[in-house]
Amino acid sequence: MSFARISRCSALVLCELEYSYYNAPDEKQGPIRRTIDAIAHDFDAVLPIDEKLAPVFGELKAQLGRDKRLNRTEMRRHNIDILLASSAIVTSSVLVGMDRMYREIAGFHDQFQHENWFLT
Repeated sequence: MSFARISRCSALVLCELEYSYYNAPDEKQGPIRRTIDAIAHDFDAVLPIDEKLAPVFGELKAQLGRDKRLNRTEMRRHNIDILLASSAIVTSSVLVGMDRMYREIAGFHDQFQHENWFLT
């Protein structure tokens, strides 16, 4: 797998991939592990979770909760997506993902950049 267009990766992405690995059926764990190993080898940097992320996370989560009228349980389901978006904002990075939540965040946060490489 080539990550030529990507130079940095958030530690949060690695957390999500590890979760996927441990939840995957045995036959899918190998490819997931190879992706995790490739990230560790191919990227220039794995971005740490920074304390600057906290106020951005709070702002995004509150705004999404108000806009979508989500209850606490529904909001918890989106924590990692909101953390990933917050990390992209704080590091001035482009988040690559296909979650609908990212389009909504882009609608109200000018500094959030994302791309969906899965759409044609």
